[in-house]
Amino acid sequence: MEQRKKLIIIIVIFAAIFVVLVVVAIVLKSNASNTASNSPPNDVNQNSYVDPSTGETVLNPTNQVGDSSPTDKSAAVILGPSQLINIGLSSNQVQLLSTYLSDYAANNKLGADKITAVSIVISSLTQNTNPDSGQSEITADLMVNKNTTQYMDLLYLSTDDLQITISDSNHKPIYNGPSNAGPSND
Repeated sequence: MEQRKKLIIIIVIFAAIFVVLVVVAIVLKSNASNTASNSPPNDVNQNSYVDPSTGETVLNPTNQVGDSSPTDKSAAVILGPSQLINIGLSSNQVQLLSTYLSDYAANNKLGADKITAVSIVISSLTQNTNPDSGQSEITADLMVNKNTTQYMDLLYLSTDDLQITISDSNHKPIYNGPSNAGPSND
């Protein structure tokens, strides 16, 4: 009988320790998930918005997050170039387009205001082939600083190159992105 009592006491002690460990684990897990959900991710401001032109969510606009995540925090946010892969631009052309749009924003103003954001209006994209040259062409509206419409015309020159022209609201060209194509040796 004495052996049986000792065995029951040992089982009760192990069961009590198990219950205490389960409760501690639940409390720790609950605290960890509360901490994670209550603190913003590193370097992300709680300000965010969905860019109506591209449908992309822009987090932390003060730190300039977008297709061209510049290290220079004063550089413009560029949204939309990566979506042009879906209509046939190569990754090199997308990178070049981002560079051209960043150059345009850095070296131009919208009236007296600095250009802080350029979004390609994805719903306005049209793609054509020039019957004279056979080159593919993409046109789209640009939304500059979230409220001014300008126009973009891209010409595919090769899979690694393109030419861009940006026009103002009166369709007057205001920026031409040069072709990377050098002189031909043929």
